[in-house]
Amino acid sequence: MVVYKITNLVDGKCYVGKTKREIEQRFKEHQNANSCIGEAIRKYGAENFKIEVIEKCATANKLEIREKYWIKKLNTQFPNGYNLVSGRIGNPKYKKFPDLKKFIEMKKINIWDVIRVTFAGKWIIPILRELLEGTKRFNALQKKFGITRTTLTQRLKILEYEGLVHREVFPEVPPRVEYSLTEIGKSFKPVLDSIEIWGNLYIEFLKNRDKKFLETKNDFTN
Repeated sequence: MVVYKITNLVDGKCYVGKTKREIEQRFKEHQNANSCIGEAIRKYGAENFKIEVIEKCATANKLEIREKYWIKKLNTQFPNGYNLVSGRIGNPKYKKFPDLKKFIEMKKINIWDVIRVTFAGKWIIPILRELLEGTKRFNALQKKFGITRTTLTQRLKILEYEGLVHREVFPEVPPRVEYSLTEIGKSFKPVLDSIEIWGNLYIEFLKNRDKKFLETKNDFTN
């Protein structure tokens, strides 16, 4: 009997669980489970998760107690991690994030929690900005950003899962894959436009601040 930890190697979030079986077998069960950690594994890919034993227990009672201890110690309860509760026998009913109405109401999750979860990760915003210009092929996106295929694949997979990007595969040899924004993805355009306007204002602010700083510095040195 062990308490184990599953770590998302992409964003660092963790899940703590307990099992009387081999942890490899338990991980396979998580991959197909209707749970928060199960959804995450399918979203990011099993290869981006690591499972490890953090404590062995001699009795079932101690197993329950230590699971709760590690959930609290590692701060793995949602939204910081993938545990929906602080430890219990069995799992609570779980649906995909947008449908977690009761859980959201119970935890009073606000819009900033949703934004933080959806747009976490480097390259998410730049990819959305590029796709606003129209449908793009994978190689075109990779060339634009100069990132690895693995990184780009992960980010596109996340955006597709979140419902912001549509992936279309054409039955050709070699296969042709194109990416475009969904309707809800396109609705993000005014937000990006506002960010761009604010960004330009902030750049001017920094330039003026640095200019004044250099002028003040010169006054002291002269």
